[in-house]
Amino acid sequence: MKEQEDSPIKNKENFKGLSYFPFSSAWQIEFELEKNKKADKIALPMNDGTKEDILYIGDIKAQINGQDVRLKLYQHDNGDFFLPFKDKTASTETYGGGRYLDIPLINLNGKKLKADFNLAYFPFCAYNPEYACPVPPASNQLNFRIPAGEKN
Repeated sequence: MKEQEDSPIKNKENFKGLSYFPFSSAWQIEFELEKNKKADKIALPMNDGTKEDILYIGDIKAQINGQDVRLKLYQHDNGDFFLPFKDKTASTETYGGGRYLDIPLINLNGKKLKADFNLAYFPFCAYNPEYACPVPPASNQLNFRIPAGEKN
């Protein structure tokens, strides 16, 4: 983020780096993928009021913290999966708009998809209001904390 040309950090001289929760294998979750019969492009709302087309793949399901969880899963143009989410750490311990998780296609084994929340990151709009970022859908807003990945 400090050296990247397209970095959202404006004052790179004062940038001290990113902060993360301690790694925990408990946040490497195996989901069951329920793919759509036909992948559909949908208009995902952005934080600036615009919308961006993205491929909606289907839903992923797992039990986390004793709760049944069902999240909407998308796919980037490069083939990797995209999981925007918001949890109870938002606004106090993490960015209030939610975090993102990119999941490599190789993490899919049949109908099982392994997601590592230790790799959750803030969108660029968390650092610079000039960037527009996808808003996690209501279904991807969790009522518990995920103390993994990037933090304030």
